[in-house]
Amino acid sequence: ANALPRSAKFPDCAEQHLLARASDVVKAAVAIHRSCLPTETAQLERKLSASVKLKDKFNRSQVSVLSFTFARLKVLDPRLWEALAGAAMEKAKDFDEERLAGLAVSLSKLLHAGVRHDLLELMSDRAILIADGFDARSIANMCWSYATLSRQDTILFKALSLQATRRIHEFNPQNLANTAWAFAISASPDQSLLDSIASASKHHISEFKSQNLANTAWAFAKLAVIHLELFDSIASTSILRLGEFALQGLANLVWAFGSISHGSDPFFQAIAVRISVTANSLSSQHLANISWAFAVAAHESSPMLDAISKASLSSLRKFDTQNLSNLLWAFAKIG
Repeated sequence: ANALPRSAKFPDCAEQHLLARASDVVKAAVAIHRSCLPTETAQLERKLSASVKLKDKFNRSQVSVLSFTFARLKVLDPRLWEALAGAAMEKAKDFDEERLAGLAVSLSKLLHAGVRHDLLELMSDRAILIADGFDARSIANMCWSYATLSRQDTILFKALSLQATRRIHEFNPQNLANTAWAFAISASPDQSLLDSIASASKHHISEFKSQNLANTAWAFAKLAVIHLELFDSIASTSILRLGEFALQGLANLVWAFGSISHGSDPFFQAIAVRISVTANSLSSQHLANISWAFAVAAHESSPMLDAISKASLSSLRKFDTQNLSNLLWAFAKIG
């Protein structure tokens, strides 16, 4: 539903002060998205700003394409998003599952533009009504978006969790990780769903990317849902891919295993080697959390601790009280 039209040319009327038709607005946005030129993106914002009165003329396909394109282009003008939100309010009741999830993803990527709560409530009501039609990708996207937007919507998450549990066999690794992460962020534990995610994840663990591994481990640890076989699978797979982890993902992975006091010596030793050579690039929070996790799990690595100590001393002013307290506690316990 969010795919861009294949034949998109910048319309002649875009050179005028006003884009007079809804279709022209969509063509202009899509053409500039394909050009990937920042100067043209700025031009698009100026032209579209004079066209906000067209909001009542957008059909549901145009709302879907525009929201996707605005998000990809990082269009900032709040008037444009307000106009698009107004159009979405009119059309959301007719959105199918894929368009609804796509609109949610677009809105979640532009928090700075402001998101109308009435639109999110309308979208939630629509999603609950048609939840039985959501496929795996749409479920994951809807959950991820509402979690990213910090929307506490118990009824929506319950409806989606029931559908996710029924269709868990259709979920790919990205869907599984994003859904687990979303339920952790929204603090909406659903034991049946999490059991299903754990089982499916174990079967597909070799296909998980590093971020999927970190997010899944973090989500289950955050919710205190302990599936040791899943964590063992994540650990053995992560050891083989430690070089692929971003620092944030690595820190989240270690925190997750520390939080549940689980993980083999080879796992923590492999992590320690990676931390030893990247400590200077870690943030104060990462340094504190990693030290805390190793201490809680009772795993010690002198080279890693030396590297963390040096990195921490060089950036001590960046530590807040909580991080400094965790760091000192960890060194007192295993340092």
